[in-house]
Amino acid sequence: MSMKTKVAVTLFALVSVCVNPLLAVPSLPGANRDVEENERVAKNEKAEVLRLVMSDPTTVYKKFRQACIRDFQQPEKLRVEIHPTPMSKLIGGFFSQVNIKAIGGGVDYAKLEKFRLRCKGVHFDLEKLMNDGLLVVRRVDKMDLALTVNEEAFNKVFATHAHRMRVQNPRIRMYDNELSFSGSIKAFIFKSRISARGPIELTKDGRVNFNLRRLKVSGINLPRFMVKQIARTVNPITDFKDFKFWDCWNMNLKACIVRPGSLTLSSFEEDVPQADKSMMAKSAAIEKPCLSKAGVFVLE
Repeated sequence: MSMKTKVAVTLFALVSVCVNPLLAVPSLPGANRDVEENERVAKNEKAEVLRLVMSDPTTVYKKFRQACIRDFQQPEKLRVEIHPTPMSKLIGGFFSQVNIKAIGGGVDYAKLEKFRLRCKGVHFDLEKLMNDGLLVVRRVDKMDLALTVNEEAFNKVFATHAHRMRVQNPRIRMYDNELSFSGSIKAFIFKSRISARGPIELTKDGRVNFNLRRLKVSGINLPRFMVKQIARTVNPITDFKDFKFWDCWNMNLKACIVRPGSLTLSSFEEDVPQADKSMMAKSAAIEKPCLSKAGVFVLE
């Protein structure tokens, strides 16, 4: 490229930079006014929300409970306890502590027999809750949960994973301290009945695994290495990371209590099995109701 050509290209680039703003398409008439109007409306709505909350905080509590009823799939009974929270934090979308206890309902695709929650430091979208009735939880600083699912509902959850195992008509049954698993598998043109039995194990990242201690195919015990291989295809039977709430609800499962016909998963310390406690004692811990304290607002 000659020197003259380089100079011409440079001049053209400089002229383009200078002239482009002059040639820019002007804003459509009223566009700025629309933006300003939307901002004004948003500010007014936010101011109205703050006014309502500061004049009567119970409006937030009531909307919170209504949203819980919908999000927990219409429980038969629902009790919500909201602990005192400074107004300066409440208007920012924060509860110091919320306790929830319910019979029935569900989370995501799992139907529950009962559940209870103890949530400390609940960060939520106040405007979404007040304006749209939507409970958008951004984070929970610390949460404990105990949920009980009966045998029929658990089998429906388990069936969502059955395609990975290539097992037909899978079935889980619940006994004291362990589960049994049965179904049919097809190899070539033959069908075989498979059955297994063992306890449940929990992992810190939210997986619920079936610890296969013994496995039979058509009544014949399989070698241990084959049991381990099949266990890898069965587990996890439930993975809480698949549930929407897991990402923002800071929680570690600590106990799995299996009784005839039902299974309870819990993160409460008091539900962790102790060598000197019977299954009845552990069951009583799950049944223990939330106790109200002075200043706690209760909605039932």
